[in-house]
This record gives sequence, C-alpha cells and structure tokens, in this order.
Amino acid sequence: MRSSDEHSKGLEDNSYRELRLLEEVDSSPDLSQRQLARRLGIALGVANLLVRRLATKGYIKVTHLSWKRWVYVVTPRGMARKVQLTLVYIDRFMHHYRRVRQILRQDFSNLPLNKESRVAIVGTTELAELAYLALREIGVDDIDVFGTNSQGPSFLGMPVQEMGSMVAGEYAKIIVADSDHGDAAREDLYASGASESQLVEFLRARG
Repeated sequence: MRSSDEHSKGLEDNSYRELRLLEEVDSSPDLSQRQLARRLGIALGVANLLVRRLATKGYIKVTHLSWKRWVYVVTPRGMARKVQLTLVYIDRFMHHYRRVRQILRQDFSNLPLNKESRVAIVGTTELAELAYLALREIGVDDIDVFGTNSQGPSFLGMPVQEMGSMVAGEYAKIIVADSDHGDAAREDLYASGASESQLVEFLRARG
C-alpha cells in the first residue's frame, strides 16, 4: 500500500491558515497573538506576520485598547474573504476525499478478494469509512468492524465488536484503519493469531 505522502498534497497551506485565523478572530476577538498561534499550531512570529498581512489587506481591523492588549475584528471585506476561502477549502477537501477513495479502491482491487471473502476492519475512523466503501465497491459484502480502545458501539449502522473477540483465522484480510492506535492493534492481532500476510494497512507513512 502506498504512503499518504504519495496520495495528495497537504490541505493545510497559507490559505488555510488565513481561513483559520479569520475564524478564530471572528469567534474570539480578544485573543492574543500567542493564543492565536497556539490555536493555529504555528510559531508566534508566523502569527504576527499573518495578522499584519490580513490587516494590511483590510480583512481584519486591529484596535489597541491598552498596553499589550489588542482586539481584532473581522471586517465586512474579511467576512467575504472567509466565505471565499471556506468554499475553496471544501472543494479541495472533496477532491482529496474522492482521490483517496479512488486510490483505496485501486489498491483493494489488487488484493485476492472476491464476493465470498470475509474481511475485518480494525478502527472506526474516517479512514475506516473509506476502506468500508472501497471494499463494497469491489464487491466485498461480508465485513466485520472491530474497535480500538473506547470507540462507539456502532459504525455506519453496523455493530462494533471488541478486538478480543476476533478469530483472526476467519478473515481473508484484516484492514488496519486506525493510524493513532495502529501499532497496538497490530500487536493485538499478532497475539490473536493473525499472520502478516492477512494484515493490510493503507495511507501509512513509511520511514
């Protein structure tokens, strides 16, 4: 399976940072630049440059209330820019979603699976949803879902089973679709008798 770096360009670029800052300022005008930087996950210096750039463009108005206290307000022009950036981001996200779904369908179609194959999905993440859809699209209907850690009781209307209840030998393939708990899931699966050839991982970064 290919790595996530091979599948798509990152969705978070300068335009996304601009959108996120406009959203934060719109919801909390009295945030400090340090707080903005923390919420956006960027360095304080980058936040300062971003604020100054948006102010120069007329997207936000900066008011100095007192020493070390500033208030940022999104202007009408800034609100229009926020709507524009939101629509662009949604369009890019949907393109990314469709591309990943197509890649998974292609990757799964290369596996020795057919309508009689029984497959397990480990995880209830968004990746697991994409994996489920890709499996259905190539004709696999017998799919069981197993949760990692404390995940919900249902997944796309299907019951989520506990990892400890899995009988690994019953499945042609076991799809690991939880990047956060993937290592622990693999250890549990090997301990339950799963073979390396049964496990399938996708969109996983490789060193």
